[in-house]
Amino acid sequence: MEKRGAVNQYTCQTCGEVITTVNLTDGVTPMFIRCRRLGGRCEGMMTSAVYRVSQDSLWPTHVWYRPLGEQLKRLTVGERSHVEQGGLLMRAADAVALESVGFRTRRA
Repeated sequence: MEKRGAVNQYTCQTCGEVITTVNLTDGVTPMFIRCRRLGGRCEGMMTSAVYRVSQDSLWPTHVWYRPLGEQLKRLTVGERSHVEQGGLLMRAADAVALESVGFRTRRA
């Protein structure tokens, strides 16, 4: 199980695209995900760096989160099963999410 605030990267084995993720909560993340290349023009698979990346110098583009309440009700059966077993889901990073795990997104 990966910890809240842990930073990871995924690299596409087809196009070379790299995304950086951060966990908003403790949970399990996958080793492989479909490519998240902007524009969706790659059909490749991204492979996890297994959290063996800098934990303090990378800027996350995506977050891993645990859906709750109404969000949980809207999931597919497979997604709900994944979350119920400790799995996290991914979405694009936003300022509020990043700040919740210590990233400064606004000027002081």
